[in-house]
Amino acid sequence: MLKRTISVLLLCSSVLFGCSASLQKERDPERGEEQIRSVHPDLEFKDSEKIIFNPDMGFYSVVKAIVTKDNITIKSSYKNRLENHNPICTDGVYPEDNEVLNTARFDQLLIEFDISSFSTRNDGTESLNGEKVHLPVDEIKDVLNRVKAAGKTALIRFAYDPNFEGDGKTRDVEPEDFGLILTHVEDICEAVKDYASVLTGIQCGMIGPWGEMNFTTYSKKMKKADFEKYDYDFELELDSTPDKNDEYIENGYLVLVMRKFTKELEANNCDVPLLVRQPRFIYDYIKRRNSDFDFDCENVPESFTPVSSEKEFYRLGLYNDGYLGSESDSGTFTINRAQETAFMEAFTNHTPYGGELIGNYNLKSGNCNSMVEMFTNHLSILNIGYKESVFRELNKFNYKNEPAFKYLIKHMGYRYVLTDVLLEYPENLSEMDINLTFINNGFANLPYHRKKVMTVLFEKDGNIVLEKKDPNLVFDGKDKSFVLNTSKLPEGSYTIYLKISDFDGNYPIQLANKDLWNSDLKATKIGEISK
Repeated sequence: MLKRTISVLLLCSSVLFGCSASLQKERDPERGEEQIRSVHPDLEFKDSEKIIFNPDMGFYSVVKAIVTKDNITIKSSYKNRLENHNPICTDGVYPEDNEVLNTARFDQLLIEFDISSFSTRNDGTESLNGEKVHLPVDEIKDVLNRVKAAGKTALIRFAYDPNFEGDGKTRDVEPEDFGLILTHVEDICEAVKDYASVLTGIQCGMIGPWGEMNFTTYSKKMKKADFEKYDYDFELELDSTPDKNDEYIENGYLVLVMRKFTKELEANNCDVPLLVRQPRFIYDYIKRRNSDFDFDCENVPESFTPVSSEKEFYRLGLYNDGYLGSESDSGTFTINRAQETAFMEAFTNHTPYGGELIGNYNLKSGNCNSMVEMFTNHLSILNIGYKESVFRELNKFNYKNEPAFKYLIKHMGYRYVLTDVLLEYPENLSEMDINLTFINNGFANLPYHRKKVMTVLFEKDGNIVLEKKDPNLVFDGKDKSFVLNTSKLPEGSYTIYLKISDFDGNYPIQLANKDLWNSDLKATKIGEISK
């Protein structure tokens, strides 16, 4: 590992970086322009075409956790996935041997928390001594700590379906006391409030088989009289057309669960995406929270563009466990696939989207419309272990001159490439203007809640001589220009690196550039300079 001899940390109150729309204004006005050197480094800034792994994207491995009143047990066959790393498919071919899949341990996880023991319908316990039984908050935190210690990121889903085996498809599995579900949502939000850096997103779950928010009593209409019991707390709109005089509220239970999540996440200042199983649930939710939103329960609503300042709507997204199973994605799209995909693009362009690839709808040689659609719906995550037969079909035909599976694994999620660097500085190198140009070759964007900081490192003879970091210089995949104070840089020749990570250095992003990645520094080479 490289030894850090000098580390200069930039705080907000000490301006070492300066974002500048007009870099000239940042310079010494007495310094003539003829003294400024403009250098495009003699480096090849192009896509490596290699498979890379980054946080919050790509294939995920499932981890199953059994929750009881006092503890959480990770099933023994899943423990290695939680803590170790052993990705498959690095050659771009899905394995023909199912045994290989059992060793898959990607850095992206889906943790399925089985809370069936908290429902009397599963012979569990809902209350003790007249009090609701809470989820074990500290034990949930312990699981997330293990994820963080392993340097992994995770989606999480809680459900009352025993072992996540689909019992809820034939019977109700949730607590008879619906209010207990809302209490458990509160517990979950309390548990995760300090783990936003770990969480790719929360899959709303809770209701139905596999936590897919369908099939059970709580996924059907809700009597308006029952719905109104919660209005004092949730401020929901009951008189939206067209059903203001109806006795029932469409997807009322689901709307209440979603509202409890958004309310508690906001109260706990936990900014993570909340993903639901169908676009329809988002229509119904917005309808109850925004009186200007028109949804007649039969047609896809007109476009709705959430804004980042309104986290309640901006955090909403979709998990799709029926992906390409049919034209409707096995019930994901309940009205019109094309129209609903278009509507959801305003949400999936900044939240993680994906789930389980269960079919080959429009996905075969000579007809790859679904591959094209992956750019539209911003596909970012898929379960590596399901469904094997569909993945193997992707080995058998090409898309854009390479095996379709290899194209999928390379482009799923974000794939940022540095395409140009311009360095401008005076002869004494008292400061440096850095201009960076990026392109995203992936299906998706970096999830909105990731506030990745850009750090510039000056390396000499294996040592970091100068490090510049600003919490306000956040990477978003767009071009960046900023001014760097390099007056304290000693004389010598340096290699300059760009690191993109959390402020504490964790969860770095690897750019997809060819031959520029330094695995020790977790940073990309952007140039060389002498002083």
